[in-house]
Amino acid sequence: MYRVLAKAWRKPEESYIAELMRERAIAWRRQPAIVRIDKPTKLHTARKLGYKAKPGIIVVRVRVRKGSGEKPRPDSG
Repeated sequence: MYRVLAKAWRKPEESYIAELMRERAIAWRRQPAIVRIDKPTKLHTARKLGYKAKPGIIVVRVRVRKGSGEKPRPDSG
């Protein structure tokens, strides 16, 4: 099952993932920056990182800004 999920996420335009993520992005934009969710968005990746669906483990979606965290500073002045 996880292999099929990983393959679908690798090429989202060739599977149902692209349209699904488009709809989710529109909905997520209207939500707060930090939202607790029931299960991971990418289950195969979460399992690879050690996620298990057991009591006491929570999953949170957090919005981050685009670009690098470093802003250009003037050399002199």
